[in-house]
Amino acid sequence: MSNLYDIGKAGLQSYRQSLAITGQNIANINTDGYKRRGAELEEMSATKASALEISQGKGMGVRVAVIRRAFDEFLLNKARSATSYAESTSAFVNAASQIENILLPGDANLGNAIGRFFEGLQEVSSDPADLTGRTVAIEQAKQVADSFVQLSGLMEEMKGGLNVQAGHLVDEVNLLTAEIKRINQQLSGGSQSKPNNSLLDSRDNLIDKLNEYIQVHVTLNDRGAALITLGENPNGPELVTTEKVVDIGVEQHSNKLLFRLDPNNENILTNKVVGGSIHGLASAYQTAVEVLAEVDRIAFTMVRDVNAIHKRGLTLEGENGGNFFQSLKLNLDPSGANTGAASAELRVIDPDQVPSETVTFSYDADAKVWNGVSDNGTAVVSGRTTVIFGGVEISFRGQANQFDQFVYNPVSGSAGGVALALRRPEDIAAASQHVVSANPNNKNQVFIDARAISNEKASTLPTVEDTFSNGLSAIAATEFLNGGSVARIPADVSHMDVLSLAKQSQVQFALSETELQKASTLSLGFKSVNSSGAVVTDTLSFNIGFQSVKGFSGNWQDTQQIADLLNRGVIKGALASASSTPITLTDAGVYASGSGGFLNFSHRQADFTSGTIAKSVGGTADGVVSERISDASDIQVFTREGRHVAGTVPGADAIAEYQAAMTSENGFNTNAVYVGDYLNQSGEDGYLGMSVKTYDNSNLLVESKIDGSKVSVDFELLDGIDTNETSVNGQSSVAQSIGYSLSIGGLSGSVAAADISETNGEAVAAAMIEKLRADAPVAYKVGTSVLPADGDTLLVSFEGQTYKIEFDDGDARVSGGEPDRLAAFFDSSDRLHIVSSAGSVSKSAIDVVVSDDHPKNVDVAQRLGFLDGLSQTATRYSDESLVVEGTGSANLDNRITLTFSADDTYNLKLVFDNKPDSGTTAGTDKEITVSAARAAGDAAAIATAINNALAANAADGDGGANLSNAATATAAGGVVTLTIKDGTGIEIFRDGETISTGSGTVAINPVTMGASPKTLKDAYIGEALGFDLVREGSKIIANSASFFGKTFTVNTADLTIGDVVEVNNVDITLTAATANNLVDQLNAAYYSTGLSAALNGDEITLFARNSQELTIDYKTKQEIESTFNTATTKNINAGSNAAANVNVVLHANDVVVGRTYALALDAGSSAIGAKTVTYTAQTGDNAQAIMRGLRDALRAADTRFSGANAQTLDADSVAGTLTIADDLNYGDAAISFGVDAASINNVFGDAGTYTMDAGQTAAATSFTANSLAQQRLTLSDLPEEELIIFVGESGAKRLTMQYDQIINQVDHIGRDLEIRVKDAEANIIEVFDTETGTSLATRSLDANGKTNVLGFEMAFEGVFDANDRFNIASNRLGTGDNRNLQAILDLQSAGLGNDVRGGFQKMYNNEVSRLGAIVQSGKIASEAATALKEASIEAEAAYSGVNLDTEAANLIQQQQAYQASARILSTARELFDTLLQVV
Repeated sequence: MSNLYDIGKAGLQSYRQSLAITGQNIANINTDGYKRRGAELEEMSATKASALEISQGKGMGVRVAVIRRAFDEFLLNKARSATSYAESTSAFVNAASQIENILLPGDANLGNAIGRFFEGLQEVSSDPADLTGRTVAIEQAKQVADSFVQLSGLMEEMKGGLNVQAGHLVDEVNLLTAEIKRINQQLSGGSQSKPNNSLLDSRDNLIDKLNEYIQVHVTLNDRGAALITLGENPNGPELVTTEKVVDIGVEQHSNKLLFRLDPNNENILTNKVVGGSIHGLASAYQTAVEVLAEVDRIAFTMVRDVNAIHKRGLTLEGENGGNFFQSLKLNLDPSGANTGAASAELRVIDPDQVPSETVTFSYDADAKVWNGVSDNGTAVVSGRTTVIFGGVEISFRGQANQFDQFVYNPVSGSAGGVALALRRPEDIAAASQHVVSANPNNKNQVFIDARAISNEKASTLPTVEDTFSNGLSAIAATEFLNGGSVARIPADVSHMDVLSLAKQSQVQFALSETELQKASTLSLGFKSVNSSGAVVTDTLSFNIGFQSVKGFSGNWQDTQQIADLLNRGVIKGALASASSTPITLTDAGVYASGSGGFLNFSHRQADFTSGTIAKSVGGTADGVVSERISDASDIQVFTREGRHVAGTVPGADAIAEYQAAMTSENGFNTNAVYVGDYLNQSGEDGYLGMSVKTYDNSNLLVESKIDGSKVSVDFELLDGIDTNETSVNGQSSVAQSIGYSLSIGGLSGSVAAADISETNGEAVAAAMIEKLRADAPVAYKVGTSVLPADGDTLLVSFEGQTYKIEFDDGDARVSGGEPDRLAAFFDSSDRLHIVSSAGSVSKSAIDVVVSDDHPKNVDVAQRLGFLDGLSQTATRYSDESLVVEGTGSANLDNRITLTFSADDTYNLKLVFDNKPDSGTTAGTDKEITVSAARAAGDAAAIATAINNALAANAADGDGGANLSNAATATAAGGVVTLTIKDGTGIEIFRDGETISTGSGTVAINPVTMGASPKTLKDAYIGEALGFDLVREGSKIIANSASFFGKTFTVNTADLTIGDVVEVNNVDITLTAATANNLVDQLNAAYYSTGLSAALNGDEITLFARNSQELTIDYKTKQEIESTFNTATTKNINAGSNAAANVNVVLHANDVVVGRTYALALDAGSSAIGAKTVTYTAQTGDNAQAIMRGLRDALRAADTRFSGANAQTLDADSVAGTLTIADDLNYGDAAISFGVDAASINNVFGDAGTYTMDAGQTAAATSFTANSLAQQRLTLSDLPEEELIIFVGESGAKRLTMQYDQIINQVDHIGRDLEIRVKDAEANIIEVFDTETGTSLATRSLDANGKTNVLGFEMAFEGVFDANDRFNIASNRLGTGDNRNLQAILDLQSAGLGNDVRGGFQKMYNNEVSRLGAIVQSGKIASEAATALKEASIEAEAAYSGVNLDTEAANLIQQQQAYQASARILSTARELFDTLLQVV
C-alpha cells in the first residue's frame, strides 16, 4: 500500500517540477541569452528505494534526474564566427564610406585643385611677362597646397576617430572578459552534477557580446567554465581562464592600430585581433593610412618634381629660380621593438633625387651591417655606419642589437606639409636658364636640343666628413681594407689637405683587471735591418711591477699609468743584446699608449715579432702584433666625370685601371672617361682654376727653392704625424720617426727628434742651422769704454742682414735680421760687445752701416769705437784666440799650458792684461808675437822665443810695457808652460790665418783658472762656402749675393793626377783625377788665392767675397822643365860617335804622380829610326819605375830595344837611369827628355784674366727627411662639384685629412658650356667650360643621338663634322621665355618610358577609384556576412531557443501526467480506507 502511495507521490512531484520548467521556458521566451530548459525523468527502482523495504525487485516511481539546457556548441560557435565576421565588415564599410567622402567631397576635391593649378601655370606660359597671370597662378598654387593640407588633416582626424572608437570597444571587451572571469569562478565552485543553468546562460551571453567586438575561441571545462583565447583557434593568447583575465589595449601607430595584451604590465604585441567590430575599425584605419599615404605620395612627387624643374629656370627678374613649394621633411623613425641604443641621422644631399619608396633598415649583428630593404623586398643599400642612396645620406650611431630597425619613409606627412615657397608673382621661374645654339661656323646642319634635368645620380660614396676626422693626425687616420674610391669631396669643400701615411708596427694588449694588477715584466720582441742590410732581432724588456716601479705595494688602476711612466723614461729597461745598459722606451724607438685595460706600443722603424706581459702569479698575457707597412699608398683625386686633377703621374697600365674603375658603384658618373690633362696643374692650367700642390718624399718636409744667387730650404714638421702620439682609448700610438739631413754648399748637418725644441718647421730650421754652424767661429766685435747717449741707436750689418741696436739705461737690445742672431751687452769697462749667437759659416764681418740714409749712425759708431774714421774696426772670431781670465790676485800665478801637436813652425800672438799694440794702448802695449818651431818633439825653442819676446817688448821701439818679469815660459817635450807671475789675464792668438806652416795645432789649457781647454787651428775658411747662411722662420737661406763668382765646366774624364793650374798666380796640382780633388786643392789654397770653390755636377765655381778679378794660367812644358833638378837629363845634342851608349837620367825630385814623361829619339845612325815614347807616373812610382816604364815602351815599339840594348840601372835610389846600348847607334842622335806637352790639361779652358760675376750661382743643396707621411696633396679653390678620392691597392692605405667647408654656400651661376665633336664618326662629344676652356666631360651618343651629361639631356639631329661646336649659354635676359614653365606643365601628364614624373591628377583619380572599389566590395561583403550571421543565429536559436508550440504541447502532456499521478494517490487512499473498514 505504501509502495503505491510512494509511486504516486514521486510522479506528482516530478511532473509538478516539469510543469515549472516548462513555465520557466515560456516566461523567458524573450530573455536575451536564455537557453531552453528540459527536465530529464528517470525511474526510481528498488535498489534506489529505502533500505527498510523487504522487496528489492519492484519499481518505486519516477523522479527528475537533471534539468538540462538546450545547448549545441557547434551551432553556437558557428553563429559566433558569423557574427564576428559580420560585425567586422559592417564596421569597416561604415568607416570606409566616411573615408571616401573625405577624399571626394564634391567639386572642391584635390584633383580639381591640381587641375586649376596647372591651368594657372598655362596662363603664365602664354604670357610670361604678365603679372596678372602670375598672381592668379600664385593663388591657385596656394589653393592646391591648402587642399593637400586640408585633406591630410581630415584623414588624420579620421584615423584618430577610428583609434578612439577602437579604444571604447576595447574597454567594453575588458569589462566583458572581467565579468566572464567572475562567472567562471562561480561555475568552478558549483556542483558538477547540477550545473547552474542561469550562470551558463550569462556566460554564453557575455561570450556572444564579446565575439561581436573581437573573434574569440571558447573551450569549456567539465564545470562549464570557459577558457577564452584570442583569435579563431585555441592556439591564440589566453584572454580569460578561471584564474585570470588579460586586458587588451590599443595604440595608434603611423600605419596601423596595434593591439597589446596586458598593456599595463607585460605589454605584449598581438596580431590575433582577426574579427569583430574592432577588427573592422583596424582594417578601416589601415585603409585610411593607405589613402593618406597615396595622398602623401602625390604631394611628395608633385613638390619634388615641380621644385626640381623650377630651380632650373629664371625668374621674371633674371634670377635663378628657387623652390616653388617649400621643401618637405623626410622621416626616419626607429622601430618600437628596438632593444639596442642605436640612433640614426638623415641628411639630404640632393632633394631632386629622393625616391618615394620606403626603406626599412635592419641590423645584422654578425656582419655589423645595416641592410636597407624596400617594401617589395628588394635590397637597396648596405653599410656599417653610413649609407648613401636616393639623394640622402643616413648615418647610424651607437650600439645596435640584432634585428633593430629604422624605417625611412620620405613620403609620410608630405601632404600636411605642402606650402608655397614663392612669395611674389615675379618669382615664378618661367624662363629657361640656358640658351642652346649651334656654332654658326659649323659645316654641317646639326640641330641640338638640351633640356635641364636632375643631376647625375647621387654618389653612394661616403663623404670626407663621414670618413675622416677633420685634422691631420696619424692616430685618427682612416685605414682602408681595399683600395679604389674611398670617399667623395662635397661641392661645399673649398680647401683640402690629405696625407698618405705608412704604418708602424704595433703590439696591442687587452688586460683584465686581474692581469693589470699582476703585471710584472713587459717584453717586446722586434726585428730590424742594420746598416749592412742584415736582419737582426732583439728583445726589449721592462719591469713594470707596481712594487718595483713605485717602491711600495699597490696595484695599477689604469694602463695609462704604465704608458706614461714608460714614455717619460721613469721606467727603464734593457735590450737583450746590451742587457747591462739601461735604455728608455723612447730611446729604443718605441712609444706607448694606455687606457683602461688597453696598452699599445708602436715602433718607429722596426717590426715587432712578439709582445708578452708576464704576471707575478703564473702565466702571461700575449699582445696582438701588427706588421709595419713601410710604404704609403698613392692618392689620386678625380672628378666624377673622370678628370684626373691631383695625384701621381700614371703610366698606360694605370690609366687603363683607372678607366675600368670609373663606374657608378665607385662614385663616378655613368660613362665617365679618364682625362689627365689637368693632373697637378694650378690656376689657368688647372681644372676650373683650382690650385694643386703635390708633395712626395723629395719635398714633403723639406723644400728647396732657388732665386738667383739665393737658395732657401724650407722645413716643415707635421705635428700629429711625426710626433709621439697616444690615443684616448689606448688602442693606438705613434712613435716619433722624424729626422732631417741637409747638405748645402759643402756644409752638412743632421737633426733628430731630440734636437727639436718645438713641433714646427721653425724649430727644425733652428736646430739644423745650429748644426751647420757648429764648426764655424763665433763673430764678435768690441768697442771702446764709452757709454752711448740717450736716444742713440746703432745699425750694423752681418751675414747680409741689418740689425738695429737700441740702448736704454745701460742695456742694449737687438732687433731685425735673424731672431736672436746677434746679442749686445756692455762689460764692466763699459765697452759694447756685439756677438753672434753661433758660428758664422761665411765668417762674415760685423760692420757698421755707413749710409747717407742714416747719417747719425756713423757718429754713434765712432763714439762707441766701432769705426776708426770711416774705416771698420776688425771683427774677431772665436777660432783665432783664447781668453784666459786673471786670478784676481797678484800673489797667485796664472799658469797655462800650450801643447804643440807636431814638429812644425808655429805662429802665436800673446796679449797680456788686455793691452794690445793698437788703439789707446799702443804706447803701453803688452803684446808679443812669436814664430818658432817644435823640433824632434821638443818645444824648447818656442819657450825661448816667448821669453825673448817678453824681455824685448819694452825695447821694441814702439813704447811697449816692460814684460821682463811679467811671465816666464818653460818647455817639457812638446808642452810649454806659461806662468804669469802677477796673476793677470791673457789672450793667446793665432798670428795670421795659419797656426803653423804645416798641420800642427796648439792645445791651450788654463790650468790655474780651470776653464775649458781650446785648440787653435788654421783659420776657418768661411768664405770658401761662397754664401752667407741665415734663418728666416722655417727657412734656411744661403745667400751668395755678397760674393763674386765664375763658373767653369770641367770634363772630369780629362783630369789626370799632376795637372797643374795657376789660379791667381798660385799653382794648384791635382793629387787625384777627380773634380772633388780639384775643389779640395783650390780650397786648401784659399789664403794664398783669396778664392774658394764649389762643385755642382760637372761645374766648378770659383768665388771670392771681396775680389772680382780672377787670373787663370797653366804651366808650359818649358816652365815645368825649368824647375827640374840639374841631374835630370833634358836634352842630348847629336854627337859624332854613333856607337856610344846613351844615358837618360830622372832625378827623384822631379817625380810627380800623374805626370806624363816623354822620351824622343832622333834617328841618327840608328837603323831603327826616330822613336818617341811616353809613360805616366802612377801612385807609388819612383824615378827607377818611371824609367823602366819608358824602357818597356821602347821595347814595345821595336823588339830591337829588347834585352841589354835598352835597360835601366836601379842601383841609384835618388835617380833612375835608362841606358840605350851602343849596339843601336843612337850615339849621334839628338835626344830630348821631359814632360809630354800633349798631356798638359787646360782644366779651366783658356788662360787669361776674368771678371767674376756679382751674386754668383746659388749653392747646391741636397737633403733627406723621414716621415710617416709619404704623399701629400693640398687642393685649394676647389670647384663647386663633387670630387672622388682614390687610393692605390699597394701600401698601407692610411689617410688623414684636413678640409675647409663653405658655411653659407650661395647658389652659383651655372657654367656656360661648349660642346665639341671629338670623334665625328663615333659620335663622341666633349663638353668644355666656355670661360676657362676646361674639359668637363666626354660622352658617346646613343643610337638616337642622345646623351645625359652635366645636368642636361642632349639630343642631336644630323651628321657631325669633325669641327662642329655647340653652345649652352646662360639666358640672363630671357624674361619672355616660357621653356622652363612648359617643362613644369608637361608634368600634368604622366611621363612616358623611363620618365616616371608627373601625372598627379591621374594618380589622384586612381586612388579615388581604388577606394571606391574597396568601399563597394566592402558593402557586398557586409551584406553577405549579415545574411550568414542571421542564418547562423536562427539555426542556433531553433535548437536552443523557446518554441511556444512545443512548450504548449509539453504543458498539456505534463499536466495530464500530473493528474494521473494524483489519481494514483487517490486510489491508494481509497484502498487504504477500505482496508481500515475491513479491519
